Amino acid sequence: MLRHNDKSNTINWLGDLRSKQYVDWIYDTSKDGRTKPAVYFLTTTGIRTLRHEPGTTRYITHRLYGSAKRTPAFIARHLFIADIAIKLQGLNTATSSFTYATRSAYLSGANGPTVMSESAIRPDLLVRHESVVNVYSYFLEYVPTTLPTYRLRTKLLEYLEFSGSHYWYPDNPLPQLLLIAQTRSQATAIRTVVHRIQTQMQPWPEFTIKLARADQIAESSLFDPIWQVLTKDNIG
Repeated sequence: MLRHNDKSNTINWLGDLRSKQYVDWIYDTSKDGRTKPAVYFLTTTGIRTLRHEPGTTRYITHRLYGSAKRTPAFIARHLFIADIAIKLQGLNTATSSFTYATRSAYLSGANGPTVMSESAIRPDLLVRHESVVNVYSYFLEYVPTTLPTYRLRTKLLEYLEFSGSHYWYPDNPLPQLLLIAQTRSQATAIRTVVHRIQTQMQPWPEFTIKLARADQIAESSLFDPIWQVLTKDNIG
């Protein structure tokens, strides 16, 4: 974003902001923790300064005030999403482009289609793949291990309701839902929930749900053949 070609420039810049108390960090100084990146967040002083910048909304500042209290699970989740976004940038070619919008970006109106702020669904990442012949979109949903089964079911029903609405662009295919499980056992539990919904909901809408594990994505690419399409026949 700042077009620093030298990583040390970014480190020095962040160090300067820390010394002036505009930002602080969450950093584990233990032997194992030092292998993980530091997570920077705006301090109260930084947030007050940001409030006077054009385009800053109350939604953004409200979320920033809670940054210092984020749990390790929350941090790991968003670092994972950030890694995916970085990988997407590396996939761009002259004939194929990938763009994305985070939850904060499309809800604040800074990026992404305005229809997202009008619906109940809140994907972690909205991905758009545009080639010379086709345009595809994806809802990426990182499923925490702590998410109760009833909340997962509610989320899936909200996506299905969205698929039957007129929110999306009529000239583009409806986005596919990409569910990311953290463990094998969680992936099995997700399949079970989806299967139960598919059994109860007839006819099934034209909406594609795919499943992969976080370790599979970390070892490959978001668009490698690692996804299982969840249909009533292959998970029953």
